[in-house]
Amino acid sequence: MIDSEFFITGEPIPTEFGDCRFIKVKEYAFLTPYLSWFKMSKKEIIYTYSKKENNQFGQLDGLIAELKKLSLFEITSILPNFKEAYEVIFSTVFNGVEILEKLTPENFEALRELVLRMSCLKEEKISSNPEIQRANERSKRVKSQDSDLVDMADIMSSVATHTGYLYKDINEMTLFQLYMTYYRVGQFKQYDTSTLFATVSPDAAKHMESWGKHIDLFEEEKHYISRESFMKQTKGFGKGSA
Repeated sequence: MIDSEFFITGEPIPTEFGDCRFIKVKEYAFLTPYLSWFKMSKKEIIYTYSKKENNQFGQLDGLIAELKKLSLFEITSILPNFKEAYEVIFSTVFNGVEILEKLTPENFEALRELVLRMSCLKEEKISSNPEIQRANERSKRVKSQDSDLVDMADIMSSVATHTGYLYKDINEMTLFQLYMTYYRVGQFKQYDTSTLFATVSPDAAKHMESWGKHIDLFEEEKHYISRESFMKQTKGFGKGSA
């Protein structure tokens, strides 16, 4: 388990390949497409290729069958888009040092997980059960419709407004520092609001949370449905495993 307690300092993390540095906000725009490929798990890769819009006539069935036999380590060294993404991301965080050829199945996952956490990224949770996966996607769409969409510009402008940082300063922050500051500002504003309500409602005071409470940037999304929940909702007609 990677200890992210001191990620907030922005100091590089020592690894067997040398110091692994954090991605900065100013690098995010260029790296976004590569990070999208980088964070995909084997399950998500196969699921993406299997989608009807990508494999309507079964033209990718052969490729999908082969991918199922391979590990993520093997897949990322074969498929061009993924190979390029890993080359770019690893080259960035290791300051131009090429480490791709030094990776092995034994150290690949640990290093990938480190970079994901340093970049505040999580794998998309994909269910092996197609019905559950479709239900998860519906739930995710509903959740996104019910909440305001926030993009990088919103996050940066919020941090600038509430901290007084200039955008040139925010550009030099790591992604981890930016997201942590953004959520801390939100926690502080929520505390302010709760304090105001507590002056007129004693009950509100009982539910107040400290503005300095722990923030978990890697908390699992609430829209995912477990196999048990799915079976209960469908009265046992769902088959397969999550």
